Order: sequence, then C-alpha cells, then structure tokens
Amino acid sequence: MTPLHLGRLRHQNLMPNVPLNEKSKWPQNIRLSNYDYHNGWFFITSKTDFNKPLFTGKTFDLVRNELISIPKKFEGVDLDALTLVPSHVHCILIFDDAPFSLPEVWRRFKAVTTKLVHDSGLVSGALWQRNYFEHIIRNERALALIREYIKNNPLKEGLPWDEIYESPKEWRL
Repeated sequence: MTPLHLGRLRHQNLMPNVPLNEKSKWPQNIRLSNYDYHNGWFFITSKTDFNKPLFTGKTFDLVRNELISIPKKFEGVDLDALTLVPSHVHCILIFDDAPFSLPEVWRRFKAVTTKLVHDSGLVSGALWQRNYFEHIIRNERALALIREYIKNNPLKEGLPWDEIYESPKEWRL
C-alpha cells in the first residue's frame, strides 16, 4: 500500500482517483464521512516530506519515542504494532471510545514530532507529508496480514532488524 502524497499539489489533479475539492487546491478529504474514528482498529502509514530519509539517528529516536507514548497521552488509544524506517512509519492504532478521533490524534502526533525535531535542530522545514494513509481494519484476517506487512516492511526497505530496534520482537507491542 502506498500512501497518497497530498501535499504540494496545485490545481492539477495528479491523482485521478482522488477528486480535487472545487473550493481549494487540495484533494477532497478521503475519510469516511459517517465513520466513528473514535472506535476501531486502524492501519496508518505516514511518510516524510517528499519521502526523504529523515528518520535516522536522534530524529529516529524522537519520532519512535513519541509514537510509543501515544497510549500514555491519549485515553482510549493503544498501539498494537509499529515499524519506523528512514522515510515513513507504519502502525496499528486501536481506538476504544477515545475522546479524540484518529485524525486529531495523528495531527497532534505529527505536530509534536515536528516541534521536537525542529527544537533539536535536527531537521529544518517540513518533516511530514501533508496527509497520511489510513485503513480501517475490519477482521482478524486483515489484522494478521497487516501485522505481517508491518513486521516485514524494514526487511523490504533493506534494513536489518538490529539496526532498527533494540529487540527483534519490539515491532509488536
């Protein structure tokens, strides 16, 4: 699954399957209008700005630590699985009557990580692409396949586990 790069688009519809909003230069919101984003299991992919390999060294640690702390910061939200590679993050978030919706939690996560990285002088300019990809996990089979995808993603990126995590089982919390 490749997340849509929704930033940097102007009046051209470079993604024919995502209609442009008539009143703005940005594509229309792809979220389900009648779905309760306070409840459910969600597979999230968020890429760095222009897919640059920004998550290395201390930047990697800051983003990873903030991702792991989401359950402590947001009541009703848990983290099931994650992987972080230099250009993107994949995770499964579980929402159980959370006060904040998935879009709000993810917006805050991206804002906090951007501020932390900027304040540390590690990256200047944009850290994240404007939007993110989300998939509502609907059944156990999908959950198992998505967990497997997240587990194997660093290997597909050509990164060995021991360079990414302290423990090979850390991807699954």
